[in-house]
Amino acid sequence: DQNIISPLEKKWGFIEVEKIGRTRWIKITDEGINASEFLIWIRKIESVGMTIIIPNYVKNDRFFVINS
Repeated sequence: DQNIISPLEKKWGFIEVEKIGRTRWIKITDEGINASEFLIWIRKIESVGMTIIIPNYVKNDRFFVINS
């Protein structure tokens, strides 16, 4: 689905897409692996009921607060 694939490839660089004929081969990049590991880490922290504060590097004066 292009609505999912396009941002992962073009906006975040988490995957690379190679089209061979009518088949698309999707490869996860190092950035994608790191992002997936981070999301797994977040889920583990949430499962024990902790609050996580993560700096938002797009807006340096704001923070994401994730509550379980």
